[in-house]
Amino acid sequence: MAGKNERETGRMISFSDAIFAFAITLLAFNLKVPDVPHSLAGAELVQWMAALLPQLTVYIFSFIIVGVYWISHHQIFEHIKRRDATLTWLNLFFLLLVSLIPLPAAVLVEYGDTFEAVALYASFMALCSLMLTAIWAYASQGKRCIDESIGAGEIRARTYAGLAAAAVFIISIPIAAFSPLLAEIAWIASFFMRMGLKHAVAKKRKP
Repeated sequence: MAGKNERETGRMISFSDAIFAFAITLLAFNLKVPDVPHSLAGAELVQWMAALLPQLTVYIFSFIIVGVYWISHHQIFEHIKRRDATLTWLNLFFLLLVSLIPLPAAVLVEYGDTFEAVALYASFMALCSLMLTAIWAYASQGKRCIDESIGAGEIRARTYAGLAAAAVFIISIPIAAFSPLLAEIAWIASFFMRMGLKHAVAKKRKP
């Protein structure tokens, strides 16, 4: 039975990895190569490269975000030893959101100076963080699906880190009503809050 559980969990991880790779590939398609005549390529290309910076910024940030979700997903499933139908569906819904990240990223590239684009992007990222946290919360409740050796401190650390990341994106939405740029800068805090909470709570692990 243990071998069957490991195989099924392994298949879930492999499928998840494929979705993450698909999402990252789609992100790259948001980068547009200009149609510049060869006679004007010198001057026009320099202008295009300058105009490309916002696109590159959104791509790099989104790539890092997807990478962080992928790392967190792997860290969670390192501790998951069993799965059931509910856990499978929670994971599928999370992967659905991950696969759609290129959509708000594309909107942000085109309309990054608007409240609507920033709010859409932040909402997607908050939902991703909440769904990944829901996977961990379900799996760790009563150690339903995770390794029995995992301490309460680590369970709380991962839960708080996910909630903190979601909170940053949610709080950035009203900020975007006043300054879309300030809201985008605030997203960087999600990385530091996530790492800081995981480190601080993990140091105080209790059985």
